[in-house]
Amino acid sequence: MRRAVLILISTAGLALVGPAATAQPRAPEITVVLGQDIEPYRQTPAGFQRAFARRRPAPVYRVVVLPGREGSTASLFPTTGHRPDLVLAIGEAAAHAVRAQEVHDPLVLADVLEPQRELATGASRRPPAAVGMEIPFAQQFETLRTVAPKARKVGTLCGPATRALVAPATAAAKEAGLTLTVVEIGSVQELPQALAGLLATVDALWALPDATVFSPETVPYIILETLRRRVPFMGLSQNFVKAGSLVGLYPDFTDIGLQAATLAGEILDGRRPEGGPFVHPRKALLAINLRVADVIGFSIPAEIRRRANSVFE
Repeated sequence: MRRAVLILISTAGLALVGPAATAQPRAPEITVVLGQDIEPYRQTPAGFQRAFARRRPAPVYRVVVLPGREGSTASLFPTTGHRPDLVLAIGEAAAHAVRAQEVHDPLVLADVLEPQRELATGASRRPPAAVGMEIPFAQQFETLRTVAPKARKVGTLCGPATRALVAPATAAAKEAGLTLTVVEIGSVQELPQALAGLLATVDALWALPDATVFSPETVPYIILETLRRRVPFMGLSQNFVKAGSLVGLYPDFTDIGLQAATLAGEILDGRRPEGGPFVHPRKALLAINLRVADVIGFSIPAEIRRRANSVFE
């Protein structure tokens, strides 16, 4: 069975390997678990390490990359010897793998879509702290209204796993002056019919953070249908916009690392995180697709074009 890949990073790499543990006081040992070796997940520990650069003594980092979603996690933590002082799990797969091993606290999660669920599950002695990846609903709907000022009826799809998100999303949409219509599907087989009915009645489509409904397998079909019906689509990430949604907000992954470092520093210093165990990303980046705007006959306001961090044409 494949094992997780262990990487000890030099001073030229992702994280610094600090001085020997003989320093006084002892250098904290931090294990970083990456769910995947992808660019956003590399940006987060880089931000984390940058925030800890002035901490003395400097931390010693051990970085583990999981070998795919279903890879073995047997080698995440040694069966003998002492455990790290803190574990930083980056991404959904890493969060699930670490929690499944009943890892000791303290634990900090980063780049997770549903941190509330992660905080409420698992067998560690206390819940982890977490920096989510999801931009607050209110901010998303305000952006959507700015991009599409004539849109009033917004639609989305959800599955049973994200049913609890419907009420707060509906409330946030109402605050933004929008009406949110949610259609729940029990399986992806129900998607075509549900999507067709939804797109016939709304002014815009918004992606709820449901990894089953809005997955890499279903998104191309959803985008094709929104283009065919000329309905503006607000996606979950920069990749959604690149693939063909009109607009999307996405987090600054380096800044998520800085936020995670703040939580970790407070925990290592024996304090409760001042912002609470869960925080949203504090920086939202904007992506727009001008080619899609042309296809659906949509004019993106000049203000949005100036604000955009990523523009696809």
